[in-house]
Amino acid sequence: MSNNPELDLQIKTLIQTQIIAALKSGPDLIEELVKAALEKPVDPSTGRQDQWGHGKTPYIDWLVGETIRDYSRGAVLKIMQDEIRPVIEEAIRKRLTDVEVAKAISTALVGTFQEDWRITIKFGAER
Repeated sequence: MSNNPELDLQIKTLIQTQIIAALKSGPDLIEELVKAALEKPVDPSTGRQDQWGHGKTPYIDWLVGETIRDYSRGAVLKIMQDEIRPVIEEAIRKRLTDVEVAKAISTALVGTFQEDWRITIKFGAER
């Protein structure tokens, strides 16, 4: 700001007073600002605003969709860890003699599901 601390304080106080007055006298304004922010069109894949105009979705729709997907992903992961992992371990144990190998494979499977839902399993020596 300026070299005058007293002037800076007066300017800050004036700005704060004006903001407080606007907020007190304008709950409708706040409601409109929130509404506008939640209705901003965003990219449905990323939730970000960009210059491109087609295929947009309101931010609130994107946010709700992302939240549902996150909770769904968490629920599926919990089922995988609690219900399916022991079944996978048991099936692998029946085929393999080493219990630790079975645990390692099942952990890798669950970890893969947690990361990106793709699985690649290779048996044999790497060259």
